[in-house]
Parts: sequence; C-alpha cells; structure tokens
Amino acid sequence: MGNPFTLMFEKTPPSSNRLLDCPAKRRDLLVKVESLIAVLEISRNKLERRLARLSPIEAEDLFAKRRRLTNTLDVCRHAQSALREHDPITAEELAETDFDALAEALSAG
Repeated sequence: MGNPFTLMFEKTPPSSNRLLDCPAKRRDLLVKVESLIAVLEISRNKLERRLARLSPIEAEDLFAKRRRLTNTLDVCRHAQSALREHDPITAEELAETDFDALAEALSAG
C-alpha cells in the first residue's frame, strides 16, 4: 500500500481544489490556520519555559516534542503564507514534500 498522504492527494477531485479560489473559503481557512499557529506557539513557549528549568538529561524527551512543535509550526506558517498570497500549493511542491517524514513528525509523541 502506498503512502496515505500521496494517495489522499491523488484521489482529491479537481473540483475540491477550486474551493480555495473562493475568497470566503480562503479567509475561513486562514483564520483556522492562524488559530492553530497561536495555540502551537503558546505550547512551544510553555515547553521552552519548562526546558529552562530542567537539566539536559531530564529534558531529553522534551527536546523531541519541541522539534515536533517547531516542524508543525513551520508547516502551518507555510500554509498561512500560501493562503495570504493566494498561491495554491503546486504539484511540484507536493512532489518535493516528504510526506512520510511529515506524518512521522506529526504522529510521534
């Protein structure tokens, strides 16, 4: 069986991509992405404060969580930028994305 993210994009009907052409839909998605970014930033800040109080040995697991939070924030900021610029994610960008690594980063924990 193939990568579930690749399969998801292969099965996406072309009509669903047109939803992002609708300014109202883009604004709605942008609000959701920005809300997610705010929550992730709060979580990362709390994690940073916790890390500052621990020794490197005690904080080992938290370093991995910080890396996952940072990676997720990067993905969300990319989506935010794409929604603001009105430039859809291209097929080339999808082809260059390592969805296995993304899935691992998002599901680890």
